[in-house]
Amino acid sequence: MVFAVLIALLAGGGLWSGTARASTTTPPEAHASIPPGPATPSGAAVHSAALGGSPGYWEVTNRGVVSGFGAGNFGDLRSLVLKRPIVGIAANPRGGGYWLVASDGGVFTFGSARFFGSTGNIRLNRPIVGMAATPDGGGYWLVASDGGIFSFGDARFFGSTGNLRLNRPVVGMAATPDGRGYWLVASDGGIFTFGDARFFGSTGAIRLNRPVVGMSPAPNGDGYRLVASDGGIFSFGAPFFGSTGNIRLAQPIVGMANTPDGNGYWMVAADGGIFSFGDAPFLGSSGGRSTGVVGIAATDFGNPFTVGSVGFDISFPQCTSGGANLPPRGSSVSIVGVNDGLSAHEAPAFGQADFNPCFATEARWAGSHLSVYMNVDNLTSPETTAQAAAIGAADAAADVNFVHSLGFSPQVWWLDVEAPCGFSTVLWRCGTTGQLLNRTLIGAAINQLRAFGLTAGVYSTFLQWPDIVGPNVVIPSLPIWIAGAASATQLVNFCGDPAHRFAGGTPYLVQWAGGSNGTPWDKDYACAP
Repeated sequence: MVFAVLIALLAGGGLWSGTARASTTTPPEAHASIPPGPATPSGAAVHSAALGGSPGYWEVTNRGVVSGFGAGNFGDLRSLVLKRPIVGIAANPRGGGYWLVASDGGVFTFGSARFFGSTGNIRLNRPIVGMAATPDGGGYWLVASDGGIFSFGDARFFGSTGNLRLNRPVVGMAATPDGRGYWLVASDGGIFTFGDARFFGSTGAIRLNRPVVGMSPAPNGDGYRLVASDGGIFSFGAPFFGSTGNIRLAQPIVGMANTPDGNGYWMVAADGGIFSFGDAPFLGSSGGRSTGVVGIAATDFGNPFTVGSVGFDISFPQCTSGGANLPPRGSSVSIVGVNDGLSAHEAPAFGQADFNPCFATEARWAGSHLSVYMNVDNLTSPETTAQAAAIGAADAAADVNFVHSLGFSPQVWWLDVEAPCGFSTVLWRCGTTGQLLNRTLIGAAINQLRAFGLTAGVYSTFLQWPDIVGPNVVIPSLPIWIAGAASATQLVNFCGDPAHRFAGGTPYLVQWAGGSNGTPWDKDYACAP
């Protein structure tokens, strides 16, 4: 592979950038409505990670389907039949994974999140409604609707309301920054404090238009926010940045999460629609494509690659019998090519002939760190933006279906777009009209990846990006993989050099084509956030 691009694009070829906000009437496309269905209010607590880094968030449905936006997807439960519905998600504060919890207290771990125990085999008085992680990711608490607390790992027990008669059921919890206490919140907004968690106020004595469904703490522990099912926000000791309390929503709000610095927050609706406030960037949503979303978890470790690590990307060139030509294993940077550049619409059997025949072997080499790259092109020269959009979406869907059919769940999906206009092998249309069609096709591929709840990234250079999509095309808050480094020193320097960035994106990786010391593999360096 050489170079690639990523673009987020609306139908008809129009580009968008910046943060999506809540509509004042009917939620916009990013918050599209779906036919009414069951919505399970979530009490899933979201523990705010350390300050700094690259933000991202995950949505989870009651069937355990996870959609990642700005953060790697570490897997989910979509292929399993669950005994009880999922009710919440919590991010590992150290990054790289998350926990899901079911109403019986069954705990499911993904990525770096470790299993410390559950109540899955215990008969509970009341169902579990949420969880919170300890600051070091070494444990977690589960909370039931009667306020009963179950502690696992290094999570200490500081008390509960399990023996109290509550006016309203508990719907969620949040941990204090040092992990030496926690808050419980009831559906009337009543707050219960334990350990070093301080009381800053509640809505327990206020008649609410809609019930409270969750809470999120201020990163310094000096306050918290409550969110109601209509998106109304009640701030106590924490700044208020806006709400949807006066907006007619297609589906109720089911949870919220803070940005890493606490100067913003996201709310998620039961249809997967995301509403962002303050400095919370809109990174995508499953709005209009999901049913039964029950919670959201945020991370400031949206980049799933370990900072400073060096790994490899491989594909057809390493496709030999027995995997004899594979590089060493173990790095968090382990990327495998899905196809060889021939678009699905140009290959027999919807692209089947073009898929990497060694993909399964090479994906097993990558292990749990698997990310993938996909070649796309504009060889068929579509004449309309509608045709270009259809081709891009079909190509992305074919690649995703192929990878998922083999049982793999990559963390990041990179688009590799090579040989722009003027190269010996022309894969892209030229001129202003050609660039419009190119970016429409690429944008449709990205939108299709997002529709699957996948994290998409850009692989390109600052020279090829404008040649393919046109000048001044900026897509902020998106991962980029910078090609073109010629030495180990440049691997590091390219991360911080604005001159080598493109699309206004955040550098995740830099590639050194050909590796080093005569090795046949491309090396890739993980940038600091």
